[in-house]
Amino acid sequence: MFVAILIVALLLSILKINISLIVTLIGMTGSIFIVPPLVIASFKRIENQGLDTFYGSHLTYVVIFLLLYLMCDFLFQAVQPVVSSFLPFGY
Repeated sequence: MFVAILIVALLLSILKINISLIVTLIGMTGSIFIVPPLVIASFKRIENQGLDTFYGSHLTYVVIFLLLYLMCDFLFQAVQPVVSSFLPFGY
């Protein structure tokens, strides 16, 4: 489903339609936050040992948020000198 949304977003961006960014964000957000818990829930073991589905999903969300925070922090640190060089009043 999210692959289809991303394909539609690609087609919209090729056609230079302004809504393509919104459709891309919907597809990416869905694939990042909805697909991992669904994969965890669909994995069924015969034994009931270890983490169950609920805790596995929460652990996945914590790891996703941690990685997104680290990537954004790294990106902003890399972009900040370039942006501050363009601004006349400093940053």
